[in-house]
Amino acid sequence: MAKQDKQVKKNNVRLLNQLGFLYNSLGKQDEALDRYQESLKLTKAIGDRDWEGTTLNNLSQIYQARGDYDITLRYLQESLTLCQAIGNRAGEGTTLNNLSQIYQARGDYDTALRYLEESLAIRRAIGDRAGLCPTLFNIGHIYWQKN
Repeated sequence: MAKQDKQVKKNNVRLLNQLGFLYNSLGKQDEALDRYQESLKLTKAIGDRDWEGTTLNNLSQIYQARGDYDITLRYLQESLTLCQAIGNRAGEGTTLNNLSQIYQARGDYDTALRYLEESLAIRRAIGDRAGLCPTLFNIGHIYWQKN
């Protein structure tokens, strides 16, 4: 694949994810899923594993909003495995945070906290100050729910 062709496809991946986000924000989840699925196919075709992990997380958010936690967990576990395999620590921290939300929604606070503590450690280690905010908030929210 020519370098220029690969760059065009990488740009298409980003655009498809942005379209998915926009459709989702407009309440058009089916259209969002279509764009994310297109992006996922393209990321695999060009071997862009960073964007593959991002797209898997984006897909999971749609299913989480629909309350389909089994599919959500499948996408998140796939993203986590991928992020760990390629050394994408920021993606790993985000995915762990997202995984915690499913266990929190199911009332499994101990598992949710375990994922959040892992996320917190990663975010601190890599200096992800913006990522610390949602992780710390989610930890506090779980302790509030437990009491």
